[in-house]
Amino acid sequence: MDQQEPTDLAGDLRAYLAGSRDSKRELALLRRVRAQPQEMRQQLLVPLLDLNTDVVLEIANRAQLSRAAYLAILKRGLDEADASSIRHWLAATVLHLGWRKVFSVLRQELAVKPRRVSFALYHVPYLSFDKPFLSLPTTTALMDEFCQLVELCHRKGYVVCPDKPAFEVIRDRALRTNGST
Repeated sequence: MDQQEPTDLAGDLRAYLAGSRDSKRELALLRRVRAQPQEMRQQLLVPLLDLNTDVVLEIANRAQLSRAAYLAILKRGLDEADASSIRHWLAATVLHLGWRKVFSVLRQELAVKPRRVSFALYHVPYLSFDKPFLSLPTTTALMDEFCQLVELCHRKGYVVCPDKPAFEVIRDRALRTNGST
């Protein structure tokens, strides 16, 4: 493979991100990204998140990155995203990581980023409406984990579920499944 291609591809991606979206051009760029080795894909896309986060997340979601790359993207989202945009970071990564891993990361980050974790948890039930291919956590264990995380956020003062009756159901399930969490 030509040494110059990744550099040209990076420039082409930057130029695309600076302009308006074009599905045919985006697909052609995505094909070129996928033609690169795994390590190169992440090196090409992750720095571009600063230019146009939403578009790069959509490209990354379709770029067949490594699991480690999607994990790095999720963690970066927990560092940078606001209450609204964290939804895009989750949508771009959960399909590749799975809910179990996403919840594990959220639990790890809860001690240092409770506000950001609460933002992410708020969007979990709504992700499948915009992205029907993202199934919600349906196993009992995953639903229990979700409820425990929501309850822990509330205990720390971060409201994930503003609906009091719904939160009481979540809290009761969390307490029932894990004692006092």
